[in-house]
Amino acid sequence: MKCSKRGNDVYAWRLKQRLENLERLCDAFENVKLFGNEGDKVSVLFITLTYDTKKKTPKEAWQDVGEDWNNFHSALERKYGKVHEFRVWESTAKGYPHIHAVLMFEEANKFTTFRYNGIWRIQEKHDLEQYHHSNIDVEPVQTVGGIKYLLKYLTKVHEKDRDEKRDLTLGMMWLFRKRAYGISEGFVQGLENMIADSFYNTQGKISYRLDHLKHNSNQKMLQITLEGEIITELPWTFVGIFSKDFVVRWSDSKESSWYHVLDEKCSKDLEQIIHERSMKRY
Repeated sequence: MKCSKRGNDVYAWRLKQRLENLERLCDAFENVKLFGNEGDKVSVLFITLTYDTKKKTPKEAWQDVGEDWNNFHSALERKYGKVHEFRVWESTAKGYPHIHAVLMFEEANKFTTFRYNGIWRIQEKHDLEQYHHSNIDVEPVQTVGGIKYLLKYLTKVHEKDRDEKRDLTLGMMWLFRKRAYGISEGFVQGLENMIADSFYNTQGKISYRLDHLKHNSNQKMLQITLEGEIITELPWTFVGIFSKDFVVRWSDSKESSWYHVLDEKCSKDLEQIIHERSMKRY
């Protein structure tokens, strides 16, 4: 049996299985915006930490990269409260590590957005710079689809058609015994809640999600069609299971479709049928 090893297709398959919920969430709500205008407050950041070549050698940088990241993350939590992370390593052509991460700040929106040379930035970048000894690049995550960058990067690193840079990344992680990625236990849950809140704020109402993603019953949920499109007009409500003939008979449209809109006079019949069904149970 072919074993799982970083860089081969078995490892890539296992990785995809582990991140399936996150990938499905990003695909379903890819275009949902977490912010829209300059001055908006955000709580999801895409951060890249690099290493100053004058301060450390590549060997020292890779030996310290895990500790440096943990120190950076701990400092953020001391200042801002709980922070969920999705993090990967990447090697530069010179062999130095880069740390790419999506950070989700749980306790309200912390950072103010603005645009500079067509790129979204945050005003509070220097507040974060004090927690890392080298350069930091920070961008606010505008859409859920922005998180897919890390997912795609992780997959590409383990594909057959790799370039020298990806091979170097795999080699360095093997040599210094670094795990390919890290994700907080509450990252997916936090993203779901954030999508629901963002959608509620932009649409001005609550809708309900019918998919099978994990969720918190206290949070506002989204509803999507079978094709994954967000329903923005009329939230659907489950009222029971009925025959197709009944549904077609009381619908406004006689067209052959997987759904039908019921007319107003159907409501009393539904109420009567539901009542009769509930009485039969007892």
